[in-house]
This record gives sequence, C-alpha cells and structure tokens, in this order.
Amino acid sequence: MAKKKNKKPRKRDQRAPKSSDIAGPVWLDEEGLHALFPGKPPSEEFLDLLTENFQRELRNSPMWDQMVEQFGEEEAEKLLKQCRAKFGTRG
Repeated sequence: MAKKKNKKPRKRDQRAPKSSDIAGPVWLDEEGLHALFPGKPPSEEFLDLLTENFQRELRNSPMWDQMVEQFGEEEAEKLLKQCRAKFGTRG
C-alpha cells in the first residue's frame, strides 16, 4: 500500500474569506438595513457595541450635518438614538 503524501494547502485555500463568503444578502427597506449572517445570534453586548459604532460613524459623516440642517440639533439627536442594531429572525 502506498503512503499518502501530506498535501500542502494551496494558496487559494489559505486566503482570508471575503465578506461575500461570510455574509448573506443585504437589503434596505422601510424598517432599515438588513443583513443575513450564518451562526449564532449576537449577544446584547455586541448589538450595543454595533449601535455605538454606527451612531459614532453617522455623527462623523456628512449625513449628520444634513440631518442637523434639516431637523435641528435636538431632533437630529433623537433620530440618531433611534438608529439601533437589533437581532431579528426572518419570516
């Protein structure tokens, strides 16, 4: 019986997965931005961190200036607080 050679992984097998390999479909509708990911549901701590990061990025974007100009500082803050990451199920 012949010995099996230890195969070295090919370079394409060693590459980091692309986001398209990890995430499922992403879409936007009247409820907000949706994305499907495989795996276990995220923890509340993770969702809070995701929310904080999103709100910080929004506040530092040109969209924030547009929101303040259109709605005023106080209303823009209220709208910003409504931007939250949450876990939901399909169906």
